[in-house]
Amino acid sequence: MPNKQFFADYPQCGDMLHCTIILDTINFCKEINKATALDQEVVEYLESFINVENCDVERIRKLECLTNAKTDVSTLTAAQLLRKDVKVFGDILVPSFPILVKDFFQKDNVEVDLLNTLEQRNCGTAVLLGMDLGVGRTRDVAIYAKETEVADQLATFLERWKESSFQLTRAPPTPPAQYYFKQNNMNATRKLYIPAFNEFMKNRP
Repeated sequence: MPNKQFFADYPQCGDMLHCTIILDTINFCKEINKATALDQEVVEYLESFINVENCDVERIRKLECLTNAKTDVSTLTAAQLLRKDVKVFGDILVPSFPILVKDFFQKDNVEVDLLNTLEQRNCGTAVLLGMDLGVGRTRDVAIYAKETEVADQLATFLERWKESSFQLTRAPPTPPAQYYFKQNNMNATRKLYIPAFNEFMKNRP
């Protein structure tokens, strides 16, 4: 860790590091549970010389500003959101959104853009992951597949996956998805889905 003189000479570096940790841990939110002891130590170290009257208030202010900036995707099209933060596992396309999937589906030309993206990435299935970082902090998941049978199999597989319980609750499908879930495990990020996707593809007929 650089000494205090470094951060005194380059205060923007300390502020950037402070902002990064506050955003990544959602201000040490226990529901998200991403913070480590090192995160806490570093933030408190930085706050020991950041010139603010109330560190708790400053954390909340920064989180609100950063979250608003991160989640403001109102000007992005469905196609742009599908490219913004996406991973591919086999033939499963997995985009992650800073908004709920049900809100993503309100975008214009969603189904056309989804099909085009699947074609471009040589995929047959999409698992869409959404999250609302607002007061309620919710996650949702949708499954869209070119073949309905594959959507059926994958939905059941994810519901039964025990290694990292996603705590999925089925809700009425939101077109064009065949399946829509509320994800009650707020700690289950896309990274935790990877073993499930790999196992599903390995055992597919």
